[in-house]
Amino acid sequence: MVVTIADRLESPYLANLANRLIAEQSKSGLSKPEFAEFVGMSGSQFRYVRRRLGNPSITMLAEISKKLRVPLYELLEAKPVRDRKNPSGPKMVETIGTVVNERFRKSGLTKQEFAKFLNVSLPQLYLITDGVSNPSLLVLVELAERLNI
Repeated sequence: MVVTIADRLESPYLANLANRLIAEQSKSGLSKPEFAEFVGMSGSQFRYVRRRLGNPSITMLAEISKKLRVPLYELLEAKPVRDRKNPSGPKMVETIGTVVNERFRKSGLTKQEFAKFLNVSLPQLYLITDGVSNPSLLVLVELAERLNI
């Protein structure tokens, strides 16, 4: 799956994330480098995310959510979490693998056909279904759209 700069700039999730991080950094009183370190990013990663050019991994997003004590859904969707769960990064990766495995089994497709359907390589599909892939946000969004979830 290829995620272009245009994809990143058009993503409402990355826009919400950027806006929320800018607001949280301002509220914290920390400098940009200090805030980046606090949430577990390098200064350049923080700069790219603020400009909506970065596409952080699910594990990194979970860590940011944990550090800020803000549910991940609120970081990405700019609306209250209500009764949604807020799992850790590793748990999200595991859950993604479980869901993709279920969809594969129900699809009746071969692994190669299913990988093509998802627009991922066969090795990437194996990593996803084994629950060890750490996809970026926009890759995960595309997977969800292709699986209608």
